Amino acid sequence: MTSTKEVSQHQPILVGTWLQRIEQLREFHLPIIQKRSEEPVEPDHYVVCDNITLQEYLDYDRTDLKELLWFHNGEVLIYELSRISPIHEVINTWTFSRFVLQLPEESYDGTGSMTQVLGQSGAQADSSITPSGRPRPVPEGGLSANGTFPFPTVIIEVGVSQTVASLHQKAKRYLSNTTDIQVVVCIKIFPPKSDDGTFKALALLYRRSVSTQTPVQVISFGTIPFDLPMVYIIQGLGPTTGNTLAVNTPPTVPNDPLYLLRIPLADIYNGDANGVPGNPVDVIIDLFHLMTKIATNWV
Repeated sequence: MTSTKEVSQHQPILVGTWLQRIEQLREFHLPIIQKRSEEPVEPDHYVVCDNITLQEYLDYDRTDLKELLWFHNGEVLIYELSRISPIHEVINTWTFSRFVLQLPEESYDGTGSMTQVLGQSGAQADSSITPSGRPRPVPEGGLSANGTFPFPTVIIEVGVSQTVASLHQKAKRYLSNTTDIQVVVCIKIFPPKSDDGTFKALALLYRRSVSTQTPVQVISFGTIPFDLPMVYIIQGLGPTTGNTLAVNTPPTVPNDPLYLLRIPLADIYNGDANGVPGNPVDVIIDLFHLMTKIATNWV
């Protein structure tokens, strides 16, 4: 189904295929996004089309576009208007590889290309991890990501043009009561300053066992500070908790505890029939190394 409805005064009337509509949105909004000096605190998404059923979204066969699209309440949404860029793939691949390098072999599956059905929403994460011993749900009797597939326990989302608030909104949907996803890792990268190449970056870690509404860690790890992590938590990301750690100065050395994301194996192997491996206790993501990776690979 299609619609030529104008979503708001800030969006043009869209016509044509989903791809054509995305191109119209890019042409209209990307120049505005690239010029703005501050991020909006509200989630920043764009409606590609409305009056769509969940099944129509699931049947859409453009896998190269599917990873950009969300389905929610009858609307197909796009958060990341930028085309998938090399730096997006560098961050996504590097972050996923931190899990691969630290988890026991053959104990998990990478399922980034599978669409997750989140109640009446649908999404395809940048990357995800499912323990190999997580049982498939019984028909009509359990939570399932798509058909009879179990939900992953870990989701990774990377934002380039999309806002921190949009990543936060996605994280809350991943952790809603219609899923049993346990961990969401969001990485937001801001364009480098043209004069000296410095950049801002933000990492947010969510854990269902602590809060489904608020990140447990918010860390600025770019080469220059992102000055608002605590402001985002208080004003844009919901109430703070005693478990929330916000850091807004750049890391200077590896293995600094302030810049380590810690994801317990108990969360990663939640529901695994084989139990939780003994070592390591946590998967560690050292943001100092991600900062240097971004600095040397920005395109």
